[in-house]
Amino acid sequence: MYLQISLRPEDRDVCRFLWQEAGAEAPVKTYRLTRVGFGLACSPFLAMQVVRQHARQCGEIDTLIDRVVTDMYVDDLATSCDDSGEARNLVKKLSDLMRSGGFSLKKWASNDVSALHDLPEEDQSPSGEGRLWKTLGLFWNRCSDHLNFVIPPAVELSRCDTKRQLVSLAARVFDPLGCLAPFTVRAKQLFQALGSGALTGMIASQRTSMSCGVDGRKNWTSCPQSELLSAPREQLQRVELHVFGDASETAYGAVAYLPCECT
Repeated sequence: MYLQISLRPEDRDVCRFLWQEAGAEAPVKTYRLTRVGFGLACSPFLAMQVVRQHARQCGEIDTLIDRVVTDMYVDDLATSCDDSGEARNLVKKLSDLMRSGGFSLKKWASNDVSALHDLPEEDQSPSGEGRLWKTLGLFWNRCSDHLNFVIPPAVELSRCDTKRQLVSLAARVFDPLGCLAPFTVRAKQLFQALGSGALTGMIASQRTSMSCGVDGRKNWTSCPQSELLSAPREQLQRVELHVFGDASETAYGAVAYLPCECT
């Protein structure tokens, strides 16, 4: 996507880099980027802003502008529709909109295969029973329409000796929705206990700390590695939102339930 966005000529001098062919005798050459480059801190912002500006210029497609602005992050689109007919229409119009700006949407995937019938096979993501798609950091099984959280093997450590390891352990599971908070909060509580114990240096060797560490690892090993969230495919008729919250001396939490009446 970045290579489809051109840099202004006056900005290209700040995007210089050195290149040397194989061999010590080869001269070092200086090149300039003419397109948005990978690895630059500003590249994601530039890409999103260009796509949004292109969508706004197509002012007659108001609904598509909303989808591009709110449901697209850099080159990933995650959105939903009420039925397969609306989805097919959205896929066609969004593809045409992006193509008019020099961008090509690929690897389409949907929990309803009929929504992608009008797309050529090369534009669809390969399907497979049990295959997981990664969207915005989350793993999604489109066949069962479940979000999956894969616990890395490194989480099941036999010993956690340092505070740095504990912080790293707590950050290994990407869970922006908080579905695994009852498990991930244990690692945070352990780090909190180590910090309040006035430990010196990086080593956590106190008996109470190790006891807390064992309890924390037990919770990690019991952390489920299966589907946790399912989205209903039926047409929703009535929706209610129920929110509950509670706190203890070490942590606080909240949970929201969305009871849905379906046809």
